[in-house]
Amino acid sequence: MILEDYILEVENVIPDEICDSICDNGITDNKSFSRALIHDGIEDETRNCLVKTIDSKYNSVIHTAVGTVLKNYANVHPLFNTGLTVQDSGYDHLIYKSQDKAEYKIHIDSVDFAFRVLSISITINDEYEGGDFVFFEDSSYKVKTKKGSAVAFPSNFCFPHLITPITKGIRQAVITWIL
Repeated sequence: MILEDYILEVENVIPDEICDSICDNGITDNKSFSRALIHDGIEDETRNCLVKTIDSKYNSVIHTAVGTVLKNYANVHPLFNTGLTVQDSGYDHLIYKSQDKAEYKIHIDSVDFAFRVLSISITINDEYEGGDFVFFEDSSYKVKTKKGSAVAFPSNFCFPHLITPITKGIRQAVITWIL
């Protein structure tokens, strides 16, 4: 078994014009963002980005994108099964700003208050430098997703990951977890 095989990139799950609209909304409505906390509600140096629940007008297109990612994941990994009641955690809009040296240090997405099966992150812009998705404790596997593309991976302890510091521009993404 090769762990990298369970990290799936799916391109073009959200059209560019929708990505642009979400990003523009994030920049113009940045007062509704708050500092993202780590999963147990603590503010610390591990996570340095902003978050808000995505505006509901985008829920349908994101839901469709998540469905596309799930279908692709199940096609690649036939033993992947979410059970009869597939549900996601909702959609968060993340902003990582270079002037804040924003990053998310090594962590896992598994939490004790919700059984997360699969993590999905959709990159919605590409006008930034840094901000790579890096996996494993030795940072041996790097993913640089394109605008409108998703990365999906198991949320468990076998997939520690991080977002490298943003060195130029602003990185924006939409995230959800399959429960």
